[in-house]
Amino acid sequence: MKPSATRSLQPDSNQYNFGSIIVGQSTSTLNSTVAPPAFYSTLVDALSAYGQTTPGSTVDGTAARHVTVGLSADAPLVFWSLLTLGLSRKTTVNASAVAGVSAPLCVACGITPFVIADRSAGADPVDFGYVDSTFYTFRYQCTGASGANGAIAGTSAIVPYAILNRYDTSSSFPEDQQLYRVGAQGLGPSSNSAIACVDIGNTDSLWASTPQTAAQGALGGVSPVIPEFTCAANTPNASVEEALCGLSTRLSDTAPTVCANNSDLSALAPNYAQDTDQTAQITDYTSYTGNNRRLITVAVVDTLATLNILGFRQFLLQFNDTSGTLNNPADGPGRFVAMYLDPNGYGAVAPVPQGSMAPAISSASGTALSCSITSGPGKVVLHQ
Repeated sequence: MKPSATRSLQPDSNQYNFGSIIVGQSTSTLNSTVAPPAFYSTLVDALSAYGQTTPGSTVDGTAARHVTVGLSADAPLVFWSLLTLGLSRKTTVNASAVAGVSAPLCVACGITPFVIADRSAGADPVDFGYVDSTFYTFRYQCTGASGANGAIAGTSAIVPYAILNRYDTSSSFPEDQQLYRVGAQGLGPSSNSAIACVDIGNTDSLWASTPQTAAQGALGGVSPVIPEFTCAANTPNASVEEALCGLSTRLSDTAPTVCANNSDLSALAPNYAQDTDQTAQITDYTSYTGNNRRLITVAVVDTLATLNILGFRQFLLQFNDTSGTLNNPADGPGRFVAMYLDPNGYGAVAPVPQGSMAPAISSASGTALSCSITSGPGKVVLHQ
């Protein structure tokens, strides 16, 4: 193999001395070391320990939100070696960095475009009436709160949800495949932020193919009332079904039978693997060891009728019971189980793919939308 070919296999970002030495390796004259990463629960602790590991301030992985990395390397001296101070022909250089979760985002991209209402009617701006580590039945907004269409056993309450309109008419993917993809992975990348992101302070709209009627009614203790349609135990809305088929990939590599209705399931499904943690029901988020496929970030609005975006909150998907029963996309009311994660506890440790801490600019007025939040998920940033 040619030397140039051998070098091409080495990542340039991990090399120094004109790309000839990999960080962490040594030569006969030059040495380099990489300090083990140190984890911290707050940015203040991480910055105070910049470039070092301070005993007593580090945390384990269950509480980590920030990490420091440091390295030390011998750099060769060329012209300085002619002087007395450079007789060793090398000098030691050090570098370190702090990365972690940012402040709460006003604009979140790549999230699951499901939307739920503030259960507290404005009284609780942190948890919006949801309780940490509590199991909820997510159910597409509809009537029929009893019998087979009620709360799934083991859950505390019904949470009505809808799907925000992120249908991309310019995409080569048909609508059913777009719904599957946003359920499986969240919103995809787009040059149009209105397709890829959700903005706090914005008044949003619902996916057009999800039915809305003039009927009104309270559901699951949510007030004020919301638009609804009648649930049918065995006749799910087609668009909800497609989104839930995508959502099911987060829990299982085996597609539910009804998902064969998708126009190209055989091509879509292999792109999305199940979560690496297959524990049927996780009651303590700190015990979760997966790859965050089970974690969804959703938008919270004032009501599902007015759709004013208030914030973003995270839930951990659960199997329907302790035996590992998968959520059923063929379920008439589109139900699934998820556990709420308090943003001031461990609920915001999983960053969203992308977003902005600054408010979005209103397309109508050209001014910044109102966003004065203090709680919610962030994204990964380099702090120093």
